Amino acid sequence: VLTTLGNRDESRKLASSIIKARLGACVQIFPIESFFTWEKKAVSQDEYLLAIKTKSCIYGSLENFIKENHSYEVPEIIRISIQGGLAQYLGFIDDATI
Repeated sequence: VLTTLGNRDESRKLASSIIKARLGACVQIFPIESFFTWEKKAVSQDEYLLAIKTKSCIYGSLENFIKENHSYEVPEIIRISIQGGLAQYLGFIDDATI
């Protein structure tokens, strides 16, 4: 699951709370620059991208958690399915989440 936030502190707080709630096994934070249209204007903004590894069966809970703890009016929450991976790592995701 991908989401973006506007500052590092908020990103770290959300990442930590996702792990504590066991809604994600791992959260990676990347500084990025986003270009998008908002309220009919082209804008750019420095943001932080969170890549959250989780199970598809708890996506709904994670999405709700992000919406409840996100400062954006319309947060980016994108679900990307895992098509495969190292069996041990996929097991780690399974074990580390609810």
